[in-house]
Amino acid sequence: MTRSAGIGNGGHGISGAGILVDACRAAENHQVGIYALPGAVRNSEAVRNGSFGIYVGFGVALQSVARDNGDSCAFYALNGGYAGDYADGSSTLCGGVQLGANLCNGAVCP
Repeated sequence: MTRSAGIGNGGHGISGAGILVDACRAAENHQVGIYALPGAVRNSEAVRNGSFGIYVGFGVALQSVARDNGDSCAFYALNGGYAGDYADGSSTLCGGVQLGANLCNGAVCP
């Protein structure tokens, strides 16, 4: 999925199994902004969603932004990883491994 938006949905903003989400935006959805299980998310943004900003299961989140989402995890990777991502407002990366530098609220993520 490329250059798509999921805005104001009652569930997840953008979701799918075995997908690549590229250059997409999810905002103000009731659940997860971008949900890919399994899948990969790159160059995308999740803002003001009710749960995680970006959830990747058995995949990666690359060069994406998650800010001001409802859950304490801006990004959640179940058996996956992150590289080049930026989390703001939601304070952390959860699960998975850091595959490269990531920023949390303007500083290197712990």
